[in-house]
Amino acid sequence: MSLNIGYDKLAMNQKFVIDINIEKEECDIVPFVSYEVVKYIWGYIEEKFLVPEKIWINDKFTYHFSIVIEKMEEEDVFFQENCFNTEKTKYLTPKFSTSKESRYTTLFITSGELSKDMDIRIFSCMLYNVLSSIVLTYTQKLSIDDFVREREYLDFNFISTFPYPASIESSKYIIE
Repeated sequence: MSLNIGYDKLAMNQKFVIDINIEKEECDIVPFVSYEVVKYIWGYIEEKFLVPEKIWINDKFTYHFSIVIEKMEEEDVFFQENCFNTEKTKYLTPKFSTSKESRYTTLFITSGELSKDMDIRIFSCMLYNVLSSIVLTYTQKLSIDDFVREREYLDFNFISTFPYPASIESSKYIIE
């Protein structure tokens, strides 16, 4: 199955809803990527891990992920342990809160490497890492090595077909 088929299926799949949130003051430092990149990355994770391992696919819930992207400040010293953390980029993946047939979580990417014109491949990997982290939080079937290995095969040529930097409209960022 090609990755583009998985990507196309995601467009029809309302089981997973992903929002990107940034503060208005950070618009000058956060790269704007097309929402199609976010859909591709999640579709890739879904195709490579969720479907084969039957994680979240057949349950009754709709999953809502809000990803907050923010610049790391020097005074930021306490962060959750996360297997994808580096010295300059930290990921926070709190547990879900559940309401009837929906599960919600807010994921955080806090990075000193953010810049409006950063390499789209690096930023795409940040999105991949934070989304992978929430999957790893809820399953024993997979390991960080599984996600790191598959990250190498993200189709950056495909990702690069979308305008970058993207317009605010095509990024679908929620600016607060």
